[in-house]
Amino acid sequence: HDLLRLSVSRKILLSCYLTGKLPFRIIYLHRLLKGADGQKMSKSLGNAVSLECYLEKFGADVTRMALVSYTTLPEDFVFEEERLIFFQKFSERLWDMGKIVSLADEYSPEFSESLQLALDDKKILQTLDGLAVSVGLNIERYSFAQAQERVFGFLSYLEDYAHGMKIRGNVHISLSVLRHVYHKYLIILHPFMPFMTEELNAELYDPTSPLAISSWPNNTKRA
Repeated sequence: HDLLRLSVSRKILLSCYLTGKLPFRIIYLHRLLKGADGQKMSKSLGNAVSLECYLEKFGADVTRMALVSYTTLPEDFVFEEERLIFFQKFSERLWDMGKIVSLADEYSPEFSESLQLALDDKKILQTLDGLAVSVGLNIERYSFAQAQERVFGFLSYLEDYAHGMKIRGNVHISLSVLRHVYHKYLIILHPFMPFMTEELNAELYDPTSPLAISSWPNNTKRA
């Protein structure tokens, strides 16, 4: 909110004066990030924490997701390391799932809607369609924390699906579905975790087609 007068208002006035046009029509603001002592960060108080400290310890993706998770708070907040560790564990789970998906390259057919899909296969595909719609709508409404929470929760579902492949019997088809779903999941997760998702996409799918320019998954009606 400190930027409203010093930065945002100045840009609006300057742009209108020089061009007669507004520089932007939408401004997204979040609550103030405080120092560890609960006070506003200030060099004079000595409570300012550099962003590089978090980037070096946890990486850009984890730091990004942790910050996004605070955007629904009604009050100013202190950046807690516990939340960073929480999302760090999520990134580790995502990477481990990528190792399972890598098996699909060798042991599964190319995914197609014509495959003999089991009920669990169809269910996870339908859930993925719903996830894409829900996350897309939340992003359009600037509800970033809600969108991220939905994406975060889907990984547990994906893990359960992977662990149940042997029970379902046709592991080859399940691996094909898993590989397909994981790729779409990386696209949906990309706005919140851009670096790791791009790395996984390059290793598991197509390094010449970055997720940043991929189309958002469409909601396809399934039988």
